Amino acid sequence: MVAKLKADAFFAMNVAPGRYTLAGEKGAPAVIDVRSGEEIFIRLDWHLELGLPAVPELPSVRPDQARKEMRSLSYIDAGRAPSDSVSKRDPRDSPPRRLKTRDEQ
Repeated sequence: MVAKLKADAFFAMNVAPGRYTLAGEKGAPAVIDVRSGEEIFIRLDWHLELGLPAVPELPSVRPDQARKEMRSLSYIDAGRAPSDSVSKRDPRDSPPRRLKTRDEQ
Protein backbone atom coordinates (compact mmCIF):
# COMPACT_ATOMS: atom_id res chain seq x y z
CA MET A 1 0.00 0.00 0.00
CA VAL A 2 1.28 3.41 -0.98
CA ALA A 3 -1.40 5.63 0.58
CA LYS A 4 -4.99 5.75 1.78
CA LEU A 5 -6.82 8.60 0.11
CA LYS A 6 -9.84 10.36 1.49
CA ALA A 7 -12.16 12.62 -0.46
CA ASP A 8 -10.72 15.95 -1.60
CA ALA A 9 -7.09 14.95 -1.02
CA PHE A 10 -4.08 14.11 -3.17
CA PHE A 11 -0.52 12.89 -2.80
CA ALA A 12 2.71 13.00 -4.83
CA MET A 13 5.11 10.15 -5.43
CA ASN A 14 8.79 10.43 -6.26
CA VAL A 15 9.73 7.44 -8.39
CA ALA A 16 12.51 6.47 -10.75
CA PRO A 17 11.71 6.12 -14.45
CA GLY A 18 10.01 2.83 -15.26
CA ARG A 19 6.67 1.05 -15.43
CA TYR A 20 4.34 1.09 -12.41
CA THR A 21 0.96 -0.41 -11.67
CA LEU A 22 -1.49 1.53 -9.51
CA ALA A 23 -4.64 -0.05 -8.17
CA GLY A 24 -7.37 0.56 -5.65
CA GLU A 25 -8.78 -2.17 -3.45
CA LYS A 26 -11.15 -3.05 -6.29
CA GLY A 27 -11.36 -2.03 -9.92
CA ALA A 28 -8.96 -2.22 -12.81
CA PRO A 29 -5.30 -1.29 -12.23
CA ALA A 30 -3.66 1.51 -14.16
CA VAL A 31 -0.26 0.85 -15.76
CA ILE A 32 1.88 3.98 -15.83
CA ASP A 33 5.12 4.45 -17.80
CA VAL A 34 7.23 7.17 -16.17
CA ARG A 35 10.00 8.84 -18.18
CA SER A 36 12.86 10.87 -16.74
CA GLY A 37 11.80 14.43 -15.85
CA GLU A 38 8.13 13.72 -16.56
CA GLU A 39 5.20 14.50 -14.28
CA ILE A 40 2.17 12.24 -14.54
CA PHE A 41 -1.18 12.96 -12.93
CA ILE A 42 -3.70 10.25 -12.06
CA ARG A 43 -7.14 10.97 -10.62
CA LEU A 44 -9.09 8.63 -8.36
CA ASP A 45 -12.60 8.58 -9.82
CA TRP A 46 -15.53 6.33 -9.02
CA HIS A 47 -17.61 4.42 -11.55
CA LEU A 48 -21.18 4.42 -10.27
CA GLU A 49 -23.86 2.10 -11.54
CA LEU A 50 -27.32 1.81 -10.03
CA GLY A 51 -27.58 -1.13 -7.66
CA LEU A 52 -23.86 -1.93 -7.74
CA PRO A 53 -21.03 -0.87 -5.44
CA ALA A 54 -18.83 2.01 -6.59
CA VAL A 55 -15.70 0.85 -8.44
CA PRO A 56 -12.50 2.95 -8.37
CA GLU A 57 -11.07 4.18 -11.67
CA LEU A 58 -7.62 5.68 -12.21
CA PRO A 59 -7.66 7.83 -15.37
CA SER A 60 -4.68 9.99 -16.34
CA VAL A 61 -5.27 13.75 -16.36
CA ARG A 62 -3.57 16.46 -18.42
CA PRO A 63 -1.06 18.40 -16.25
CA ASP A 64 -2.84 21.76 -16.73
CA GLN A 65 -6.19 20.25 -15.73
CA ALA A 66 -4.66 18.41 -12.76
CA ARG A 67 -2.99 21.56 -11.39
CA LYS A 68 -6.27 23.44 -11.70
CA GLU A 69 -8.15 20.70 -9.81
CA MET A 70 -5.43 20.42 -7.15
CA ARG A 71 -5.99 24.03 -6.07
CA SER A 72 -9.09 22.96 -4.15
CA LEU A 73 -7.60 19.76 -2.69
CA SER A 74 -5.66 19.12 0.53
CA TYR A 75 -2.39 17.27 0.66
CA ILE A 76 -2.64 13.83 2.25
CA ASP A 77 -1.83 13.53 5.97
CA ALA A 78 1.60 11.89 6.37
CA GLY A 79 0.08 9.16 8.56
CA ARG A 80 -2.06 7.99 5.65
CA ALA A 81 0.96 7.45 3.38
CA PRO A 82 3.25 4.74 4.81
CA SER A 83 5.30 4.39 1.60
CA ASP A 84 8.68 6.13 1.45
CA SER A 85 7.97 7.02 -2.20
CA VAL A 86 5.16 9.39 -1.12
CA SER A 87 6.37 12.93 -0.47
CA LYS A 88 5.69 13.99 3.12
CA ARG A 89 5.44 17.65 2.03
CA ASP A 90 2.88 19.20 -0.24
CA PRO A 91 4.72 19.75 -3.55
CA ARG A 92 2.71 22.93 -4.09
CA ASP A 93 4.16 24.55 -0.96
CA SER A 94 5.49 28.00 -1.44
CA PRO A 95 7.14 30.19 1.18
CA PRO A 96 4.69 30.97 4.00
CA ARG A 97 2.74 34.15 3.51
CA ARG A 98 3.01 36.80 6.17
CA LEU A 99 1.26 40.05 6.81
CA LYS A 100 3.13 43.23 6.10
CA THR A 101 3.84 45.56 9.00
CA ARG A 102 2.99 49.25 8.80
CA ASP A 103 6.65 50.03 8.15
CA GLU A 104 6.64 47.78 5.05
CA GLN A 105 3.57 49.29 3.42
